[in-house]
Amino acid sequence: MAYLALKYFLMEKRYLFIDQLRACAIYLIIFGHNDYNSYFGEYLSSFRLPLFFIISGIVAKGKENISFADFMLKYFKRLLVPYFLISILLFFFWLFIGRHYGYSADTAYDPVKNFIGIFYAQGGAEYMNWGIPMWFLPALFMVMFFDFLVSRLPFKFRFIPAVILPITGVLLFKILKFHLPWSIDVALAVYGFYFFGAFLRKVDFIGYLSGLKKTLTIFVIFFVLHFFCSRYNGRVLYYYGEYGNFPLMYLNGILGFVWAFALFKVLPTSSLLVWVGRNTLPLLTFHLSAMTVIKAIALWGFEFELQYNLWFSLLYGILQIIILVPVILLLNRYLPFLVGKPQKKRLG
Repeated sequence: MAYLALKYFLMEKRYLFIDQLRACAIYLIIFGHNDYNSYFGEYLSSFRLPLFFIISGIVAKGKENISFADFMLKYFKRLLVPYFLISILLFFFWLFIGRHYGYSADTAYDPVKNFIGIFYAQGGAEYMNWGIPMWFLPALFMVMFFDFLVSRLPFKFRFIPAVILPITGVLLFKILKFHLPWSIDVALAVYGFYFFGAFLRKVDFIGYLSGLKKTLTIFVIFFVLHFFCSRYNGRVLYYYGEYGNFPLMYLNGILGFVWAFALFKVLPTSSLLVWVGRNTLPLLTFHLSAMTVIKAIALWGFEFELQYNLWFSLLYGILQIIILVPVILLLNRYLPFLVGKPQKKRLG
């Protein structure tokens, strides 16, 4: 028992840097929703979402031995229950408050279409003006579902669907000219990132990154390559199916992931970053609401309209996370199912 406890502790210590990397990834997502024009934001778009998919592939347990019913129950609780409950909350907040202020007030978005958007989880602001970032949860569920199907194959044959599925996703959108429900076409298009993460887990890439010199060398090489290659593809918008050059999109996503992974492997551990990295779901789902609070305080409290540039957008991202800290603490304590976590059992 003591050996198992020690082994578990070491594994936890070993992967804390992944939580920190996930914290960085969610901050980059939040920043990206505040920044619309900067070259820095365009550069980040080349790898910030692939970070999530690849990390998910690394940390997720293999699905070879899980039944379809167990799989559906597990990820229904983890992803779809939070999606539907939070989406309904956001929709009613938007219906009675959000759509009457700011940009939404100048555009007559149809409440019926936005209600349909809860179940469609696509369609842009016309259907998801209440919370476009929510698209990620059902899309991730679909990625997991495709991986469940792929995992029925011996691992050496999984490289075939890992190539075919992304190509299929791109062709579907080009042929149909609209996105499928739950971003099925996008989930297909990005499945290769998730599979790449599973492949890294299979070959123990974390173990390969041993030694400061080797890890920093990999960081420098992949950062330089990524910085150079990212200049040739422009801004990538996965929700809208805007990938630019598709092979280059994949190359940039993988290059960006490797240098970020190597960097965070050698950075010191921060308990704050680890905590943020373990609470990315509520940050993803509520960060636009936090931005609404910031705008309201600035306008009503100080009669000041927010300015948008690179530095302000970086600052807003930090403020959004700070504002959501008490919300996350309350959800974790009293409503953990809303953030995909199991209800804690009371002792005694």
